[in-house]
Amino acid sequence: MRAPSRTLTCSLLLLLAAPPAFADPTTYVIDAEESEVVVLVYKAGIAARFAHDHVIAAKELAGEITWDPERPEATKVSVTVQAGSLVADDPQVVKKHKVASDLGEDDRKAVEENLKGEDQLHVAKYPTITFTADSLRKVKDAIYLAGTLTLHGVAKKVSLLVTIEEQDGRLRGRGKLSVKQSDFGYEPFSAFLGAVKVKDQAVIMLDLVAVPAKKETAQR
Repeated sequence: MRAPSRTLTCSLLLLLAAPPAFADPTTYVIDAEESEVVVLVYKAGIAARFAHDHVIAAKELAGEITWDPERPEATKVSVTVQAGSLVADDPQVVKKHKVASDLGEDDRKAVEENLKGEDQLHVAKYPTITFTADSLRKVKDAIYLAGTLTLHGVAKKVSLLVTIEEQDGRLRGRGKLSVKQSDFGYEPFSAFLGAVKVKDQAVIMLDLVAVPAKKETAQR
């Protein structure tokens, strides 16, 4: 039997010594119908028993997630919410998130108008709310996504605890973070000299479902 040629031997050695090739990361587009972005705000004040907790849901959102399971630290996320699409205390959303609220339709609309008005989100001036993240890091047994939240025209660095899973070709990311409304340049709702108000601290919950961008393009 002939001995392997020196050229073949060198080629095999180079192949074995070469670093493993990683697959390209997959870009997913967010499925707005299957995804959910909600904000939970809670009552406060000495007359809090006359106030209500609220759940605000985004009805129009879009974005992308770039995910590589072999290099999760390179995860990228972008989400844009149309601020004018926010809906306060939708009965189905209230029930889903077990928020204690029994507002009638007129009161619900009043809450929504206050939220979108000049004293709070001022959606006419700041029509979009955006979240962008470009790194994922593990801290002990938790996974955090770090990025920037832009609300009311103010950008703040944030990080949130997340879970990410792939199933049937889709990607699902869930997470939540707490923010202070006053950090974004507006004060939370208050009435009767502060006797009835909502807490400055609010909780943003993300449940994002996304499909590979190529499949989405093909469907169109």
